[in-house]
Amino acid sequence: MDNKKIALIIFLAFAIICILSNPKEIEHKEAVKSKINQLFQKELANTENTNNQEENIFAELGKGIGSLFGNVIVDQLVENSVSRKNYLLFSTTAFTFDGESKTIGIGILGNVFLSSKIEKAINEQIDNAL
Repeated sequence: MDNKKIALIIFLAFAIICILSNPKEIEHKEAVKSKINQLFQKELANTENTNNQEENIFAELGKGIGSLFGNVIVDQLVENSVSRKNYLLFSTTAFTFDGESKTIGIGILGNVFLSSKIEKAINEQIDNAL
């Protein structure tokens, strides 16, 4: 076989692998949920690092409420705002708010990679909700 046929076979094999391992929408949503939960944990950790006892009481109260309702809020936020666009070889994760959609990640070879734009998009969504 000549080099062109070998290159074509390798390309076709790679394309088939990409198509078969392209992450589903649920995998994109799970990746976003995981990232949002990490952001919430980071924010809760920041509120714990205060020296004022009164602020600590409110931080603990907020942490308790956040733990109770956080998962429900995150699930609703993700279900209403996150979608997947399929391009066969790969897919993108989109976050929509105020009718505007922003690409925040890419899915390829069974993995979903989220960009740092997710923090900005989520913060804007939260600010708009408040």
